[in-house]
Amino acid sequence: MSFPNQVLGTVISSVLSYDALCKAMNNESAAINNAKSSYIPCDGRSIVGSLLEKITNEAGHTHITNAPDLRGKFLRGLNVMYNVDQPLPFDPNQVGDPEGANRVAGTYQSDAFKQHQHNYTHFSNGYIHDMSNDTDQRSCSYGSMVGDVTGFSGDSVNETRPRNISIYYYIKIN
Repeated sequence: MSFPNQVLGTVISSVLSYDALCKAMNNESAAINNAKSSYIPCDGRSIVGSLLEKITNEAGHTHITNAPDLRGKFLRGLNVMYNVDQPLPFDPNQVGDPEGANRVAGTYQSDAFKQHQHNYTHFSNGYIHDMSNDTDQRSCSYGSMVGDVTGFSGDSVNETRPRNISIYYYIKIN
């Protein structure tokens, strides 16, 4: 499908910068105009005055006044995609987002890392004995085996993330 025929609100991904995307679509790129631009970056900017804003305001849909801000985000499908007649059976605890039952398109969810611990076994009251010979040998005696848990684990970074590739996201507003 070519870009002029895409539905309003369609999000596309591209390796092209905004200027390069506009050039490829034969659109002006100097300044974004909410009343004229076909696509705008998904960076949270206002879409007031666009056809997308107008349609979401009139259709009884959640009124959208800003593009979704997808910078640094992973996209996630909603738990309930379509609820007319009988929606497909869905268990958010098994296959979805257990905390996102009532989310709507474009809403943000903060990152999280499920708290966990690791079990391990070690010896208590063990001793290392210095034999003080030329080969610097050591002997040790082990105490009784004891089960325990570690402190909480995870890398010392601010987020949990899979390997990823950065890309531009744009949304069709006119």
